[in-house]
Amino acid sequence: MRGQATLRHAGILVKDLDKAVIIYQALGFKPISREKLEVIKMADEDGNLIELVQGENWHPHIAVNWYSDGQGNYIEVVEGE
Repeated sequence: MRGQATLRHAGILVKDLDKAVIIYQALGFKPISREKLEVIKMADEDGNLIELVQGENWHPHIAVNWYSDGQGNYIEVVEGE
């Protein structure tokens, strides 16, 4: 499958991290790390937002794909490296 993008990760913003972990464990996912991140949110005069994120085990990348499920939940999708 040369030349096709692969999904690296999906970032899901949740209100209760511990509850979300239980749900995704039930779906077959296993925790591999728990990290502390520093996030600075910035906005321009039109209301466009960027988030600058720094974490100990994170490598620099840009995430630009955001999707909403229509119920106020947003999913960040980062493709390939």
